[in-house]
Formats: sequence, C-alpha cells, structure tokens
Amino acid sequence: MKQAVRLGGRLLQGQHPFGFAPLDKKPDQEEVDTSAHEREQAKKKASSPARKRKLPDEQRVQRHLGHARRASLAEDASRTLGAGFVRELGLGALASILCVLRCLFPVYKRLFEVGWGIQRRLPTNVLLMLAGVALCFFGGTYAAAIAAIEAFRQMGWARVRCDLAIVLREAQLIAAASEVDDEVDDDGDGRPDVADLPPAELAQRKVSLAMTTVKEPRRLQQAIGSLWAAYLAVIATLQLTFARTTALALGIVEMLRPTLVELVAPAVSAALGTSLGHWTQTLIEATFTFVAVVLAWMMQSVISALYSGMRGGRLFASALLALLEKRGLLEHLPFVTTPFDPNESHVDEVLAYSLAAAGFMFQISTGFALPFPLNLLLFPLTIVEWFLRLQITIAS
Repeated sequence: MKQAVRLGGRLLQGQHPFGFAPLDKKPDQEEVDTSAHEREQAKKKASSPARKRKLPDEQRVQRHLGHARRASLAEDASRTLGAGFVRELGLGALASILCVLRCLFPVYKRLFEVGWGIQRRLPTNVLLMLAGVALCFFGGTYAAAIAAIEAFRQMGWARVRCDLAIVLREAQLIAAASEVDDEVDDDGDGRPDVADLPPAELAQRKVSLAMTTVKEPRRLQQAIGSLWAAYLAVIATLQLTFARTTALALGIVEMLRPTLVELVAPAVSAALGTSLGHWTQTLIEATFTFVAVVLAWMMQSVISALYSGMRGGRLFASALLALLEKRGLLEHLPFVTTPFDPNESHVDEVLAYSLAAAGFMFQISTGFALPFPLNLLLFPLTIVEWFLRLQITIAS
C-alpha cells in the first residue's frame, strides 16, 4: 500500500515511477539546442526582405504617372512656356487644317459633280467593270468604306438614296442662298454686310437664312432622322464585321499600357506643364491606341484586299463578257469557242483571278498607299475611311 502511494506521488510530480527521466521533459542539452535553432531561424526571417508581388496594371500606371508628375514639379524651368507652346502648336495645326479644307472643298465639289455626270452617261456593264477594278486595286485600302457601302445596299439603298437626295437638295438651296447673301450691301459702304458682322451675329444671320430657305422642314427632319438611323445600323454591322480587328488593337494597348506610360509619361508631363499635367495619361493612351489601330487595320487590309480582289475580279470578268456578248464581239476572240457557253468556258475565271492577283500584289507592293495623283483625287474617301475605322474602334 505504501509502495502504491509512493508511485502515485512520483507521477503527480512529473517523475518516472521507477526513477528514470521525467515523462514530459527532455534533457537540458536538447532544450538548449532547440531554442538556439529557433532563435537562428527567427533571425534569418527578420533579416531576409519580404517578397514583393507585382502590382496590377492600373496601379502600376498610376504609380508611373505619379513619378512623372513629381519629376515635372521638381523641374521649375519653363513650365508655363512648355504648356503654352503645346497649346499654340495645337491651335495652329487646327487652324491650318481648317484653312486647307476650306480651300479644297470647292475643288472636290467640282470633281464630284464631273464624276457624277460621267457615271450617269456610262453603260451599266462599264460601271460594273470600273467597280470591279476598284475592288481589285483599292479593296484593302478602303476596307471599312466598301463594307459600309455594302451594308447600306443590304439595308435598303433606295430609301437611303431618296433621303440623301432630299438632304443634298436642301443643302444646295441653302448654299446658293448663302452665296447671294454674301454679296448683299444694304448699307451702301461698298463692302458686303457679312464682312462687318461679328461671329455671333454672322452665325445667327446664316441660321435664320437657312431656316427661311428650307420650305419643307418636316420632310427634311424625317430624311435626316432616317439617314442617322441607317448610319447607326451600319456602324453596328461594321462593328460586328471587324470585331476581331478592334479587339486585337485594344488588346495590344491594354498589355503594353504600363510599360508605355513608364517610358513616355515623364517627357509628356514635362511638355504639358503643371496646368495640363492631368492630360498625360489620356494623351498617351489615345496616341498609342491610334497606333495600335493603324497596325491592326493594316493586318485587316491584307485580308480585305484578298477577298475584295477575288470579288472584284469576278465582277469585272462577268461585266466584260456581258458587254462583249452584247456588242457581238465575244465570238471573234481566238480563245473563245463558238457558240459561247459560260457554263463550259473558263475564260471568266482566268480573267477574274488574274486581275485579282494583279490587284492584290499592287496593294501589297505599295503598302496600301495610293500613288499620285490618285491619293489627291480620293482624299475625301480616305478621310471617310479613317473616320469609319476610328468610329468602329470607339464603338467597340
């Protein structure tokens, strides 16, 4: 009994019942080694720097913009002069562009009238042949414009043409009335009255003249509304057609945005100055978006050039054979069997694909740039093309 009490007392004190080492304790040397190892590991963790993770793209952009803004504020040399120079440069470029457009408008208006008169006198097959040649040699250059014309045709070209004729007729009447008004000299001082009016009064006078000239404003309103609805529908169609192109352009800009901002933001912020520094990110992104759109549309132009070349070649060949058959000249050709059977002959395919290959190689060799003087003659269509491309990209 006493032996059992003694064993129980040793257990309560944490000792082994038969005098061996305690059950829940280790030797002193092992405790010392364990604590030393733990202290060493703690020192290593405290001395090693914490691993940094890469920030998201938006935070990186804001960080680079902040660095550029602080660097711009640190430099105190010619800050206002830089912003003033940018403003003067932009206003001067805008004024020059408006002046050039004002001078070129009468020239292109006359060219359009001459071309419209010529096309009204040409036979239908000749017009189709010209359209086929244009598709073969300029289909990649004007991919968006040609797609827009096709979309207008599919949506009901007769209605669009009728509404467009109403708007053009009223615009011509307003332009004629404005030219007569520019020569009026009611005060008899030898100068036209419009030359002495300030801009606000001149604008009010021209608006009043336009409203007086239009005799059917309700019809004009309906025509403009129909054209605007058709335009929005065409933009939606083009947006679906060129969705891959716009996605490619915007994806390139999104991936390169942090790096581009880091490289360009200091110089742009320094050029804009403190008063215009908040435009830094917007200008950088807009500029590189434009560049990415140009590159993506160049890739799209290659695809459009191949497709439009084949389509234009077939259109040209069909119209040419129809014209020769109508004139009785088809049977006199040495490579055509008589009687001519379009289902058995391959003349149209040879003509179509030969012209398509020539047009495609021409566009690739010129880099989709028009040679002189076609670049000047088709300059308005070039403006329309780039406007549609930017509109498609922005709408996407």
